[in-house]
Amino acid sequence: MTTCISPTTTNNVDVTRSNAFKNARVAQLFHPLEPLTSEEIKLVSSTISNALRTDLRFCQLTLFEPHKEVVALWELASKKPFVPRQAFAIVLDSHLERTYEVIVRLNDVEPKVISLVHVPGVQPSILTTEYRRCEDLIRNDPQILDALRRRGIDDPNRVNVELWSGFFSDPKQRIANPLLYFKTDEDINPYSRPIEGLEIKVDLNKMKVVEVKELFSVPIPPADYIAKYKNFDKVREGLKPLDIVQPQGPSFTVQGRQVFWENWSFRVGFTETEGLVLHQISYDDQGTVRPIIFRASCVEMVVPYGDPRSPNHLKNAFDAGEDGLGRNANSLELGCDCLGTIYYFDAILSDANGDPYTIKNAICMHEEDHGILWKHKDWRTGAAEMRRSRKLVVSFFTTISNYDYGFYWYFFQDGNIKFEAKLTGILSTSAIKDGDSPGGYGTMIAPNLYAPIHQHFFTVRMDMQLDGNENSVQEINVQSPEPHQPNPHRSAFYATCNTFKREQDAIRHTDSLTNRYWKIINPNKRNRMGLPVAYKLVSTQTPTPFAHDDSKIIKRAGYLKNALYVTAFDPKERFPAGNYPFQKEVDDGLTLWTKQNRSIENSDIVVWHTFGLTHITRAEDWPIMPTEYCGFMLKPANFFDCNPAMDVPKPRKVEHNSCCTTPMSKM
Repeated sequence: MTTCISPTTTNNVDVTRSNAFKNARVAQLFHPLEPLTSEEIKLVSSTISNALRTDLRFCQLTLFEPHKEVVALWELASKKPFVPRQAFAIVLDSHLERTYEVIVRLNDVEPKVISLVHVPGVQPSILTTEYRRCEDLIRNDPQILDALRRRGIDDPNRVNVELWSGFFSDPKQRIANPLLYFKTDEDINPYSRPIEGLEIKVDLNKMKVVEVKELFSVPIPPADYIAKYKNFDKVREGLKPLDIVQPQGPSFTVQGRQVFWENWSFRVGFTETEGLVLHQISYDDQGTVRPIIFRASCVEMVVPYGDPRSPNHLKNAFDAGEDGLGRNANSLELGCDCLGTIYYFDAILSDANGDPYTIKNAICMHEEDHGILWKHKDWRTGAAEMRRSRKLVVSFFTTISNYDYGFYWYFFQDGNIKFEAKLTGILSTSAIKDGDSPGGYGTMIAPNLYAPIHQHFFTVRMDMQLDGNENSVQEINVQSPEPHQPNPHRSAFYATCNTFKREQDAIRHTDSLTNRYWKIINPNKRNRMGLPVAYKLVSTQTPTPFAHDDSKIIKRAGYLKNALYVTAFDPKERFPAGNYPFQKEVDDGLTLWTKQNRSIENSDIVVWHTFGLTHITRAEDWPIMPTEYCGFMLKPANFFDCNPAMDVPKPRKVEHNSCCTTPMSKM
């Protein structure tokens, strides 16, 4: 049985905010990291529109988050100090083709613009309204209609349009390269029938088709009976219900946006670009609340394609910076996206007009069983002790054109934290002539249809706060003794440890040959054995890009070549590919910032980790791809004095558990 917890139940206390933020004194009753309300979004957008007095597109409108030290002082004070309540917006004047960054202060009697900066030569992310308007534009453009007729398409309403950023275009223009697909009926996956050979450029500011090239002609692939959204006609039988039952409710509590579970606590946020943001991740260690991470989120997702043929050479997506992970988030469905006793958080965002809208059930939170936590049996006496593990799951799903991505944070009873990206949805496809082959650049998945090879890179940004703001990062490698070192049995090996002192030292990649991992430490705090408290970052899949250094994609995102960066904290450094990756021509993110080579030893630091996978497509990925997984772990490494899960109670005998004794062949 799957149930949804109402925010008004006694297990969860939701803070009602309404219009209280309009009053400066009342605002201090609410946490400084509370997301903007609908009322605040309206106030901010109207204030900016009145200041600029022009037709604007709101590309981002979110809380301007206060610094961690300001938040800490506010929390510690019995009489809450004044904290400015501010909003940050990116707006586009499409007529003058100018982008502005605006900060609005909300604590005043009337909201006030306190900063308005024109940012030249950049393009904000693509908006939902631009997707829709562009599809209408394509379906009515005479030159495109003629090209469609030459391909046997007389009904433009059967043409689906997918926007990709103008990868090889001048960043001073807001250019998109639409890809077209022919949809035969509502049940058929449109990606099964790409319309190839057309290279189209659309100016999104002017909302005008500025170029159409007919490069070649490839027949549209035939309708594929497999390419359906629904199940096959014959559905497998024998699958019994699997119910997750928590008759006494879950073990977590919620106060506004703050979550408490077992010894964990954190705050839940959400932005257009990142989607789910977690603040103030802490662990209660026997009565002492110990901070671990102040802010954590997935800040970019880059998907470069390896097929050099048109249009695939144009496919190099920056899905966070160009589209927005949060803006494209799903409203999750009870019993489908999450099983068990579920708590949902809504997300309140701004549309292109600056009007607020709500994504219901954008974030899902629930508990899951996680197998054995620890166990030991004394073989002499037969006495055994074991504990079952449980984890708290906080997640959201987003759909970026053809692909669907889930982002999951897991919290465990033994102090582990895990981040996982789940990849599903539909492959990006290309048509191919009879007798032709994609070679190593793709895989045939249907008649006259192939899926090109590509990569997925995810970057998570973690503003560390491990037992305080003074942290360092160490690299650990395992090696055998050198020839001159003692090794009489030729079997010795040991771990080496190096502390990064400056940013250039910490530009690193994984190495499975040395079992390499990294530790975030607080050199000022020690456990009972005198070891510096630490969490280690355990990577799983860390591909490297295959594009050359002089390629467009590496010039835009050279940071993809490394799995680890460590930077000195700077609130302006939020996104590894820079704030405006749309069409940009230079790498103005992580690789630029780290050239400052600032000190990162025993200081306020940010850890950036890039991971992902190289997707060599296969027939089994069609028509909808089974979920692929990638991610990393953060594991306590001398952070505690011993196993912190020793106090987990013994598992109870549960009435609805049963023993299956019927032979499988008879079931």
